[in-house]
Amino acid sequence: MTIIDPFNILTVVTVPDFTKSNQDDMMAALKEKCDSSKTLGIVPVPNGEFMCIYEEYGCYIHKHGHPTRKCGFVRWEIKANTFLFRAPYLLLFGDNFVEIRHAPTGQFRQMIQHTGLKLLEQTTLEGDTGEFLMTWKGEKNDEFGQSHAVVQALETRDLRMTSPQSPGLPAAEEEVSAVSLHRSISAISAVPVDPLWDEWS
Repeated sequence: MTIIDPFNILTVVTVPDFTKSNQDDMMAALKEKCDSSKTLGIVPVPNGEFMCIYEEYGCYIHKHGHPTRKCGFVRWEIKANTFLFRAPYLLLFGDNFVEIRHAPTGQFRQMIQHTGLKLLEQTTLEGDTGEFLMTWKGEKNDEFGQSHAVVQALETRDLRMTSPQSPGLPAAEEEVSAVSLHRSISAISAVPVDPLWDEWS
């Protein structure tokens, strides 16, 4: 992907920097994957790294654009059309799914499924925080046309919590209400954590 300095449009940087791929087989393999996948964007993660986001993969680079983590990559479960960053979580939007991942580790967190699901917009100007709007096909499809639901997505509990039940909430409120794969398929992963349920609804 190409990055242009807004204060000096003549300064153009291409990331990830694969100039040494002819000397490194792992970098060459990562380059091939990135070149074959549509670029969506880039988000910051801790330790001075950035995550480059493609429609089928994600990879990590440092501030100078060189791949990190031994040129590892994260393969999405879906083919993403767009994404939203709610630090530290990455929400990837496909045609009928929203895949939620922990950006610093690439670990899978949650899958939301609805027919014709699309991101509309975020509802705040706070950058990588706050609510956002999305839409999906409604139940009615008659002579008046196809109905659509417009939904404000809210973080229903702290995504960083890993306990099976939130303090002060009865167990009934902690029941699963979203589709989850209950696993991590990341090529880059930290120590497995307990699954998180019902984070976004």
